[in-house]
Amino acid sequence: MMKFYVVSPPLFHRIRSYLITFTTQYSEDRITHQAIRWLKRLKPNELRDGTIIIIAVEGKKLLGLVAFGNYGIDESFCVVHPR
Repeated sequence: MMKFYVVSPPLFHRIRSYLITFTTQYSEDRITHQAIRWLKRLKPNELRDGTIIIIAVEGKKLLGLVAFGNYGIDESFCVVHPR
């Protein structure tokens, strides 16, 4: 069963590198380098005030993510596992 989670600052700190790898691997070159740099530079305490990451997980497998920076003004993208 697929579940959705809003990524909290402590969780983001732990899974940031996995989210970056997932984004790079499954974006099919549709996510800009600027968006990936934004994700790399995002600090956990910046996950507030319109900056949010939501992940879709089934078991322990990440199926997708959507990210918005500053209500989508600074950045916004969605990545989904091809299956």
